[in-house]
Amino acid sequence: DILENENINLDWVFRYSLINDIVKGMVFLHNSIIGSHGNLKSSNCVVDSRFVLKITDYGLTSFRSLCDNEDSYALYAKKLWTAPELLRLERAPPQGSQKGDVYSFGIILQEIALRNGSFYIEGMDLSPKEIVQKVRNGQKPYFRPTTDINCHSEELGNFMERCWAEDNAERPDFSQIKALITRFN
Repeated sequence: DILENENINLDWVFRYSLINDIVKGMVFLHNSIIGSHGNLKSSNCVVDSRFVLKITDYGLTSFRSLCDNEDSYALYAKKLWTAPELLRLERAPPQGSQKGDVYSFGIILQEIALRNGSFYIEGMDLSPKEIVQKVRNGQKPYFRPTTDINCHSEELGNFMERCWAEDNAERPDFSQIKALITRFN
């Protein structure tokens, strides 16, 4: 809600504070018995009354529905943060993967940087289903959100692209992300 509310001025100090809170939370989750989030998206990042971002909806894999309508708008809208390798699986593990969480974080970074909603692509108006199908397809050039406009810095844009790399081995882990984020502050 904060990102989409244009009446709230979000300077980059505040945005980096939100990003840092996500990174700290994900480092904790990845080093805990939980291991991964599996459903990281901006709506699972809530800001408390002190403007501290908290990550929610983790460790709830047994409560997730396996019988969503396969062609529903809501189902595809939920998958906008899902890594391509997980989209390609017939039954993705409900707990996701650590590298899948990094991909999701990259999509959230783009939301924070551009404040245009998830998976914003300049000049295109695609449905969530069309976006998910293009990401799942995996054809070069890989289908990803826009990074080049109002992105604060080229370095941040390049960092986002590393987070949503097609090859999950090329994505940094959250310990590396924590070190990299300090350079942007």
